[in-house]
Amino acid sequence: VTTPNFLRGSPATVNVNVQGLGYLSGWIDFNDDGDHADAGEKIVTDLRDGGAGDLDGTINGVIQFQVTPPATAALTPTIARLRYSSRTGAPSSGLWGFGEVEDYQITILNAELTATKTSFVVSDPVNGTTNQKAIPGATVRYCILTTNTGTATAENVAAVDNLPGNVTFIPGTM
Repeated sequence: VTTPNFLRGSPATVNVNVQGLGYLSGWIDFNDDGDHADAGEKIVTDLRDGGAGDLDGTINGVIQFQVTPPATAALTPTIARLRYSSRTGAPSSGLWGFGEVEDYQITILNAELTATKTSFVVSDPVNGTTNQKAIPGATVRYCILTTNTGTATAENVAAVDNLPGNVTFIPGTM
């Protein structure tokens, strides 16, 4: 099994190596309460190599599927369980036909961004750079600092800040 990085709210592709004509079912304990019985924790049901739901669509010994952890998924280590069985409808535990059950410890990641906006009056038309004030015609430097305190790398982050109607933005002047 190739376990990818799992990110809250983002699809992740899982590849499971299989042999023979079995049915793959899987669960993730998204709330980390020690079971796979909660709503939404069954991630795949009765997938077959090359069958419906196998993303690569070929009989090649690999079943490929996607999982999107919910936005509320626990960020602590938890268990993903995969069961490859000779019968359909396999439960997450107990005896069920012939096959194999494997557990994998995973951690779901999350980027948690905070933004802090500051401003500083560089100069104004009356006082220059001494005791400067935010008056019409003043030059003000704005800064938006974004910090990630989460467990995942944040990519493609865009900061947008709408300026008041009486403020003119002049790019490249600082």
